[in-house]
Amino acid sequence: MVAKCKLCRHRLDQSTRTHCTCGWALDETCADNHEPWCPTGDGERWIGAQEI
Repeated sequence: MVAKCKLCRHRLDQSTRTHCTCGWALDETCADNHEPWCPTGDGERWIGAQEI
């Protein structure tokens, strides 16, 4: 089974894979973009429900 980034759907290998605290597997760039909207953080993270 090939792991894919939850946001951009590109293939992930072990060296580029990042796991967010919410459980998503992301590449490094998408992890940086996802962090401010992650539903497990503080604040108004509910806005991140619109992430694709």
